Amino acid sequence: MVRIGNPYKMQSAPTCNYSEIWNIMRYPVTANISMQLHRELAPSQELYFMFKRLKDMGAWNAKTFRELYVPIYLQEMKDSREARDSLNYLYKRAQDSDICVCCTCYDENLCHRSIVQGLVNEALQATGTIIPNFTSKGYYDMFRSKEPILVTYNSKGVKEQWQE
Repeated sequence: MVRIGNPYKMQSAPTCNYSEIWNIMRYPVTANISMQLHRELAPSQELYFMFKRLKDMGAWNAKTFRELYVPIYLQEMKDSREARDSLNYLYKRAQDSDICVCCTCYDENLCHRSIVQGLVNEALQATGTIIPNFTSKGYYDMFRSKEPILVTYNSKGVKEQWQE
């Protein structure tokens, strides 16, 4: 199973329950825990800067996360062979291990680590694995869809339309 965490919060909590801890950010963080760096699962710089702009404008919320960020992030993962390979490896490891994916975003529900967790845990559930206390958000189905999942957005980060 995949769990999510923040490396700074984990320094004061026991981490021995995890087989592996993955840092899924572009850059390593200094924390007193042992983590593997998986840059391929980090959002692109463009997507990260879009998030920062929206946050600075006070427009970062569950709706912008779900309607803007999630589709773009999922498309980035679909377009990257390295990211797909890493997700497949994470899926295989999570079948019999607890893996924690980390980022330093304050709200884990509005962070790409929740998307990675959703992708893998939803795939595990689809194959019959029971994951206690986990609620599906449909990321796995969006990722597997043959339909394009990109959205367009203007310079202010506001959704304009779904691409066909």
